[in-house]
Amino acid sequence: MNRAAHNARLSALIGAGFWLVMLLIRTGDSNETELIQKILLLGILVIVPLGLSLIPIAQAETDSILYRAAVSAQPVGAVASAFSFLLALVHLRQSWACRGCWLRRSSGCLASGGC
Repeated sequence: MNRAAHNARLSALIGAGFWLVMLLIRTGDSNETELIQKILLLGILVIVPLGLSLIPIAQAETDSILYRAAVSAQPVGAVASAFSFLLALVHLRQSWACRGCWLRRSSGCLASGGC
């Protein structure tokens, strides 16, 4: 097994562990959206690196530069996409908290006769 394929399999193993952790975190606002996001994360974190490890290399001694670039860039893209899911989750929670503060302020103003 060449080094790039080994790195891709290692990336898939780490991605599988991270995906299992992400299963415990609610990322969607509905069950359907959350299921779609979990399946997308499975593809990004596990299936893509496994697919990269299965690509047959024509040159036995040296890998092609594009293959090595894809194997090197895949973990960066996977981390960025997983981070974007978490960032969207934080943004969603902050927007709901902000709406709650606005509702409390407006109801308090209405109860006291206006602001």
